[in-house]
Amino acid sequence: MLKIRKMTRVTDEHVQLIRQIKIKKDYYAILGLEKGCSVEEIRKSYRKLSLKVHPDKNKAPGSEEAFKKVSKAFKCLSDDDSRRQYDQTGLAEDFEYNQQHNVRRRRRTGHNV
Repeated sequence: MLKIRKMTRVTDEHVQLIRQIKIKKDYYAILGLEKGCSVEEIRKSYRKLSLKVHPDKNKAPGSEEAFKKVSKAFKCLSDDDSRRQYDQTGLAEDFEYNQQHNVRRRRRTGHNV
């Protein structure tokens, strides 16, 4: 059985999409969403965008970096706690730092353990 490999071409559209994602700093902007969007809208946008920028599908330079950025945006915005923290600070760096160092905020219960 002969396997035919699908040839993927790098188009201007692919290059432009990667460039736009790399420029954007705001997670909502990366996913093309507004701040008050639902989790379902976040998931839908992520699925659609991740297919477009996945390095196996998009051979444009920087597609791996763009895919990672889209994935980080989804990871942050799809989790209620991290989304709330991101909405308060607006800083992607805080979320990324916490993820890298596994920092978790402890809630104070009012009594000592």
